[in-house]
Amino acid sequence: MKKNREINRFAKLWYAESSTYNFSVNISIGLVNAFMVKILGYGVLDLGYLIAIRIIAIALSQLPAIFLLAYKRNMRKQVWFICGAINRIGWALVPLALLLPRSQSLIYLAALSFTAQFAGGIGGVAAMDVIGSNIPSMEAPIYFSTMNKLSYASIALSQLTGILLFLYPINLTLKYLLLYILAFLTALISTMILFKIPDNRLEGANSTSLTLRPVETLISDPNLRKYLYIITLFNFAVNIPAPFWDYIVLNLAGGRDIIIPVKNMVNLLVKFFTVNWWQSLIHRKGLKRVLVEGMAFTSLVPLFYFEANSVFTVFFAEAFSGFIWAPVEIGTSIYSVYLPPEYIRPLYLTAVNFITNTVSAIAATVGTTISAATGNVYSALITSTALRAIIAGITYRVLPEVNGVQGSATKH
Repeated sequence: MKKNREINRFAKLWYAESSTYNFSVNISIGLVNAFMVKILGYGVLDLGYLIAIRIIAIALSQLPAIFLLAYKRNMRKQVWFICGAINRIGWALVPLALLLPRSQSLIYLAALSFTAQFAGGIGGVAAMDVIGSNIPSMEAPIYFSTMNKLSYASIALSQLTGILLFLYPINLTLKYLLLYILAFLTALISTMILFKIPDNRLEGANSTSLTLRPVETLISDPNLRKYLYIITLFNFAVNIPAPFWDYIVLNLAGGRDIIIPVKNMVNLLVKFFTVNWWQSLIHRKGLKRVLVEGMAFTSLVPLFYFEANSVFTVFFAEAFSGFIWAPVEIGTSIYSVYLPPEYIRPLYLTAVNFITNTVSAIAATVGTTISAATGNVYSALITSTALRAIIAGITYRVLPEVNGVQGSATKH
C-alpha cells in the first residue's frame, strides 16, 4: 500500500512537471527561429548555424551523461533538477538578445542554444533513469500513455496560445516578449515541481564502478543491439524529409505561416484523443506488435503529403500522422527505458540518444541532397516511405520483447 502511494505521488508530480515543461519549451524553442528572422533580422545561414549547434550540443552531452549517471547514479535526481532547470529556463531567455548589439546577439544565442541543449541532453537521460526506477515496468504502458496524453494537451495549448496572441492586433515585438515571459514563468513553476519529485528507488540504483562491464553488456546483449539497430534505421528513414514539411505546408497555404501551428494542433489533438485506445490495444495485442504496426503505417504519412493539394488535405495527413505516431512514441519510450538491465540503463539511453540524433542530422542532409539532385522535395518523401516500410518488416522479425512490461508478450 505504501509503495502504491509512493508510485502515485511520483507519477502525479512527473505528470505536472512534464506538462509544464512541454508548454514552456514548445513556446521558447518553437518561436526562436521566427524571432531571429522577424525581430532580429537574421537569415537562413544564421538559422542553419544555430540548428547545427543545437544538434551538436545534444550529441556532445551524452559523454558526460554516461559518467554522471552511470558512475554517480546516487546524484541522478540532482542532475535531473540542475540540468532540467538550465534547459527550460535557459530557452526562455532568448529575448535578452534584444539588449545586445547585433554583433553580439548571435554569439549570445549560439551560447544559449548550446548550453540549454547540452544541459537538456544530460537532464533527459537522468530523468528517464529516475522514471524507469520509480515507475514499475509492469504498469509502464499505463503511466507512459497518460504522460504522453498530458504532454500532447500542454503542447497543443502552447500552440493555441501563440495563435491567439499573434492574431491580436498589437506590436509584433510585444507579442514575442509576452509569449517568452509566459514561457519563463511556466519554466519556473515546472522547475519548482521538478524539485519536489522524489527518487524513491535510489537505493536500488547503485553506481557502477569504473569498468567496461556496462559497455561489454551493451555490445554482447543481442536484444540491446537489435533494438539499437532498428531505432537507428527507423530514425534515418523518418528524418529524410524533415527539412521539407513546413516548406510544403507554406506552399499549399499560400505563405500563411499561421497554418503551421494549426496543423500541429490537429496532430496533437488526435494523439490526445486516441492515446488511451492505443494503450488498451497494447494491453490486448502486445507492445511489440502494436509498435511494429505503428512504424509500418507511418510510411503512409509521406505519401499523404505527396498527394496533398490543399490545406485541408494537409490537415488530414496530420490527423493520420497524429493517430499512427501515438503508439510509436509510447513504444519507443518504453523500449529505451525498460529493455536494458537497470545497471546499464544510463549507458543505453545515452547510446540511443547519441546515435539517433547523429543519424537524424545525416538523414536530413541526405534528404536535402536527394531533393537537390532530383529538383523537387517529393523524391525525399517517396524515399522515406519505402525505407519506413522495409524497416517495419525487418523490425517485425528481429525486435525483442520487453520482459516485465504489461502487454509485452505478443497475443494473436
